[in-house]
Amino acid sequence: MFNKLLLITALALLAPVAYAQTPTPANQYQLGGGYTSVAGPTNNGTYLTFAKQLGPRVWGVAKGFILANPSGVTYQGFSPRYRPPLSALWKASPYLDTTKFYPFVDLNLGAVKDPMGAMSFAYGVGVGLDYQLAPTITLLVAEYDRIQSKFLPSGGSNITVNGVSALSAGIKFTF
Repeated sequence: MFNKLLLITALALLAPVAYAQTPTPANQYQLGGGYTSVAGPTNNGTYLTFAKQLGPRVWGVAKGFILANPSGVTYQGFSPRYRPPLSALWKASPYLDTTKFYPFVDLNLGAVKDPMGAMSFAYGVGVGLDYQLAPTITLLVAEYDRIQSKFLPSGGSNITVNGVSALSAGIKFTF
């Protein structure tokens, strides 16, 4: 009886200092958009993204670039994304709150399409950094995508797009 009373007393005294670790729910969605600067035979345009959280650090991302020059050239793709909090890689300091930064890496697979309907397979990698402004608002600080593809533009000549680079920034809403 005394052992049970001692155990209950010890648990009652230690309970206020015990913290529950709440895992990040794996049922979040993100919808985002922004500006993208694309190097290569194309120019600037808009960036659209939709993401579904598959696990605590893994997301499935659908993204697209709608390019301004040449007008109507699009890239649509899907990528798995590994997105750990920066605090998992770098300890917090009094000067930098690493729990709000989320670096990520993507493996992109998709298609490039010109305005006349010619389409080609595209692939590449991407890296970036998110900053969580609020529980439902995330700032895409920067995302760099390197995309490889060949496509037949409306001019009728084959163009090899070796290493199209896209630098994007924008905002994402989590729901």
